[in-house]
Amino acid sequence: MDTIRWTDKKCGLIEMLYALDTLGSFDGGELSLRKLTDFFENSFDIKLGNIARAFNEMRLRKNPTSFLDKMKDLRFAKNSL
Repeated sequence: MDTIRWTDKKCGLIEMLYALDTLGSFDGGELSLRKLTDFFENSFDIKLGNIARAFNEMRLRKNPTSFLDKMKDLRFAKNSL
């Protein structure tokens, strides 16, 4: 199978990882954020670096969940067609 690469901004993937971790979406909430991050880095051929620092920087943005909000808005816009 060909490699699937993450081609959007890294901060978008980090937002999504923190959201999935917060929801406990993997292994009944028992999977660590580090293991989840490692899995996504390996699966999508990307190095995210220090995600805790990136998360803290995102928290300071005017809209700390811009990627998740955009994803939600586009999904609902497509469903309304």
